Amino acid sequence: MIISQKTIERQTKILRAFIRDEVTDDYVYLDVPAYLNIGDFLIAMGAFRLLDELPYKCRYKSTFANYNPSHVPDNCIILMQGGGNFGDLYPGANWYRNEIVKTFPNHKIIFLPQTITYKDTSLAKEDAEILSKHNNLLICARDSVSYAFLQRYFPKNRHCLLPDTALGLYQVLPQQNIIRNKALLMQRRDEERVEDWDVQGLVKDWDTILEDIHLNRIYWVARVLRKLQKAGCSVGGLVEFCSNWYLMNVIYPYIQRNVPKYFLKFDKVYSTRLHGLILCMLLHLDCEWKDTKYGKLSGYYNTWINSVHPLPAK
Repeated sequence: MIISQKTIERQTKILRAFIRDEVTDDYVYLDVPAYLNIGDFLIAMGAFRLLDELPYKCRYKSTFANYNPSHVPDNCIILMQGGGNFGDLYPGANWYRNEIVKTFPNHKIIFLPQTITYKDTSLAKEDAEILSKHNNLLICARDSVSYAFLQRYFPKNRHCLLPDTALGLYQVLPQQNIIRNKALLMQRRDEERVEDWDVQGLVKDWDTILEDIHLNRIYWVARVLRKLQKAGCSVGGLVEFCSNWYLMNVIYPYIQRNVPKYFLKFDKVYSTRLHGLILCMLLHLDCEWKDTKYGKLSGYYNTWINSVHPLPAK
């Protein structure tokens, strides 16, 4: 299955309109991913590209580890990374978002599009109690199931349905569809893993793809900087600054150059990862998908790809 360019353009248009309408001042971008998940890298890179089209400045970007609340200016908008960690599957990410909401009660805060998953809905009620106290919080869902969940459990906040921000990379990455008779199987190996897929192809997950593109040749610098932080060698915030700078200016461009090249070695991809499917969309590659344990792929596919008239952003 190759997704039509019209479908991709429609998603990108919705994202661009949302960014233009909601990001109306200088902003900060928090929870930039530094952990080795290519899907989350793509989410951030797509968001950065869309934001770069605005006339406003990004005043601060930071990972969770490098975050310093004193670097968040007054009178700016706080954007928080989208993805699939809203809920109780990844409690650390949820805790961090809640802390930002409590720390900055007077800032406009936008949670960029998320898939929302709670195994225990009582925890959703606890999170809703915290988030409901903020007067200017906009929570974005990236599929209609998550959107309905927000309406039910987070009724006091504003909600929006948006495509994944990785679509901001449309027309940036190369596009190619050459018959190579080679297949790639993207197989999750984490908590969201489904049973093995009986198809023929080179079996990989994000971590082994990063090994294949030799990310360690440059990533060791980030590890050294992180060890210095843990040892208390901050030097007035210099180590955190260097860590953020290295991530944005060395690691991210390396990922953007080399991961598409890796995927374009194949003419068929089977994916149990949402961003295996989304990357194939952007590269114009043939992709078949199998759902995750918690429905990330089916939720996105049914909302933005298989649906002619998805629920509009608002």
